[in-house]
Amino acid sequence: MQLTFSNRLPANPCLQNKKTALPAQLYRLTRLALHTLYGLVVAATILPRVSASRRDLIIRRWSRQFLGILNIRVIAKGHVPDDGTQGTMFVANHISWLDIHALNSLRTVRFIAKADIRGWPVIGWLVAQANTLFIEREKTRDTGRMVLPP
Repeated sequence: MQLTFSNRLPANPCLQNKKTALPAQLYRLTRLALHTLYGLVVAATILPRVSASRRDLIIRRWSRQFLGILNIRVIAKGHVPDDGTQGTMFVANHISWLDIHALNSLRTVRFIAKADIRGWPVIGWLVAQANTLFIEREKTRDTGRMVLPP
């Protein structure tokens, strides 16, 4: 499976070198902040009480909406494994934090992250609620935890 990102809007040659207007930037930033706050509330109140399949649907929808706010469309080429597929490892050339939302928008997956991320304010707690596996790179025994089920 190959993922690419695309702006949802068609390219306008007249706007190639122009910045987004400040009101549009503030509107998008406000929507992102509210969506992140909504994600925190859902992670604290709903995710702990629902089944794993329902949790995956909620995370997938949240990720799609997040990308939509940023006007980003994910294009998948190849076969995207369905929710029933287990024992699959996705290996990504991780370029930015958008990769996480792109993968989750298509199929909710468990991410592996360095342990320090867990300590980040707000974001660390939020990604922990999304079933992220935190590892300490210096501890070789942590690598074995990557292939064990949650």
